[in-house]
Formats: sequence, C-alpha cells, structure tokens
Amino acid sequence: MMKKFSQLALVLATALACSAASAEMITFEGQDLIGYSGGESFTDGAVNLGVIGDGFAGMMINGADTMSCDTVTCPSGNMSKYFVGVNDGGLSLSMGGANGFYLSSLDFGFVMPTAGLNEFTPGQLQITGTDAQGVQTMIARDFAMVGSEYVFANWAIGGQFAQTALTSVSINACLFDANGLCQAQAMGQAQFAIDNISMTAAVPEPSSYVLMGLGLAGIAALRRRKAA
Repeated sequence: MMKKFSQLALVLATALACSAASAEMITFEGQDLIGYSGGESFTDGAVNLGVIGDGFAGMMINGADTMSCDTVTCPSGNMSKYFVGVNDGGLSLSMGGANGFYLSSLDFGFVMPTAGLNEFTPGQLQITGTDAQGVQTMIARDFAMVGSEYVFANWAIGGQFAQTALTSVSINACLFDANGLCQAQAMGQAQFAIDNISMTAAVPEPSSYVLMGLGLAGIAALRRRKAA
C-alpha cells in the first residue's frame, strides 16, 4: 500500500512540476524583419501570434537600426527587435493547452504616422482577453511620453485581469476623437509597438490534483480487488 501511495505522489509531483515550467517571454528576437498583412500568423516559442487587420497591418522592427523604422515614427527606449501594429492593425496571442494562460506584463509604445495625426490625438493601448467561457474583458493604458517624445513603457498587469486564465488575447491601439472617445478604427492612424510579452500557462487548481489522486487511487483499489 505504501509503495502505491509513493508512486501516486511521484506522479502528482511530476505533473505539477511540468505544469509550472511553462512561462513564456515573447521578445521577437528570432523573427525576420518583414511586414505582415492581416490574417498572417507566426510563432514565438510556444505562443501563436496572428496579425489582425486589412492589408498591410504589422511589421517587425529592429530598434538598434535607425533605418528599420523609416516609414513611421517609432517610440524610443528599445534597442532590440519588436512588433509594430500599423494602419489600425492589431495582434492576437494564444498558447496551446487546455487550461489557458495568464498575461502578466509587456512593454509598449505609440507609433506616430510620419505626417502626424489627422482628426485624432494619441490614445491608449487596448488589451482584450477572452476566457474559456467566451467572456471578454478589456483593459487599456495611455501611451507614455518623455517631453515631446513617445517612449516604450512597461505595463505590469495586475488585478482580476492578471488572475484570469485566458484562451486568447488581442492587442491594438486606439486614438481619441473630438468627443474624447478612444477609437480603434482611426483612419489607419492607430498604431503601436509591443515587446517583451510575459505569459504563463495556467495550471489546474489544487483541487484538480486531489481529484486526479483520488481517481488514481480508485483505479489501484479496483485492480487489487480484481487480483484478490
């Protein structure tokens, strides 16, 4: 009997350890410096990313190369590779696994059209998360400035959003119109840069491991009864 429980404990400990080792940091360092149309997708580690939009909607930038961001005005403060959503485009993220994932932090900045803004003012980065029940929750944060220059800022996501297991996330920019409403469709001018996205695969609740243990124990008991 003691041997059976030792084996069960080993199984549960192994399952918990495997589940815990599933954090992902999306840095885009392995990506090619190319442009994307809406509907195209790529992977970064265990994360699937999809470009949202019509026509040319995203591109990869090298912050260490001043010529890499010559068609728009990118935010300062990032000398590595990062993704830029352009022309009101966005980016979706998902991670394999039945339990979903948590989004904990990211770096972001505003990307100004070369000719400046028309009829809008700089707004916010919007993140929309969808959970396993299909319920959507959106959070937003203003783009950061230092003086007259837009810069990369870190967003440590907290509250209920950070504690909700999500099946997918979409990210986009919005701009303020004359009425103070933040519009995601802004004449192709809503643009953003994003990098260092921290995600962690959700693990089953402790009660799930208890149920798993009871199930394994029940199977072992049935086998002993059949053997007897």
